[in-house]
Amino acid sequence: MESISIAKKAIINTFSTKTFRSIGGYYLILVCLPIFLSSKSSWSAMTATLKGSNVTWVFGPSYYILSLVNFVFSFFFLVIVFQMLRSAEEENEFRLPKFSVIISKMWRMFLVSIVSWFFISLGFLCFIIPGILLCKRYIYVLNIAEQDMLGPLNSMRKSRALSEKNGWTVMGSLMILAIINYAITLPIMFASYPGFTTEPSFWTFTVVNILVGWFFYVAFYGVLFYGYRKVSILAVQEQ
Repeated sequence: MESISIAKKAIINTFSTKTFRSIGGYYLILVCLPIFLSSKSSWSAMTATLKGSNVTWVFGPSYYILSLVNFVFSFFFLVIVFQMLRSAEEENEFRLPKFSVIISKMWRMFLVSIVSWFFISLGFLCFIIPGILLCKRYIYVLNIAEQDMLGPLNSMRKSRALSEKNGWTVMGSLMILAIINYAITLPIMFASYPGFTTEPSFWTFTVVNILVGWFFYVAFYGVLFYGYRKVSILAVQEQ
C-alpha cells in the first residue's frame, strides 16, 4: 500500500543520523528553546489551575511574545526541513538557503496557510466532511509556496490539481503517522501531565513535547514533501 510506503520512508528519514546531523542543531535553536519556554508557561498554568490559583499572570505580555516567536521560528525551521529533504532526494550536500530567500519563502508560506486554513475552517463548520475534502484539496499549498514561490491563490489552484492524483494516498500516510504518534504519546501524557496523575513530571512533559515536535516537523512534513515530489514528477511526465 502506497500510504504505508510513504509513511515508512518519512519515519526512517526522521530518525536517521544524516537528518540529525543536517538539521538537528537548527531544531535545538529554533524549536526546542521555544518549546521549553512555552512548556514551562503551560506547566505553570496547568498546575496553578489545579490548585485553584489565579493564573492571569501566566498569560501576560511575555506569553504572547513567546507565542509569536514560536510561530515565526516554526516557519523558519520548516523552510530548512524542506531544503534538507530536497537535498537528500537529489543526493546533494545540504546547504542553508540565503537568509533573504528563507524570509521570502516564510512570507509566502504564512500567507498561503492563512488563506487556505480560512476556507478549510469554513468547511469543517459545514458538517466536517467539506473540511476533510478541502484538507485534501489544499494539502500541498505549503510545498508549492515554498518551492515554487507562488502566492496563496496560485498555490491553492495548483494544489487542487495535483491532489486529484494522490491526495488521498498522502492523507492516508498522515493518518498512519498520527496513529503512531498518539499511540506513543498518550500513555506518557496520562502518566506525567497535571490533571491526569498525582505525580506530574515537568521534564517528561517537556521532553515529550520536544520529541513530538521533531516527529511533527520532519515526519509529517516529510510525507507532504514526498507526496508532492512524486506527483510533480508525474505531472511533468504527462505533459
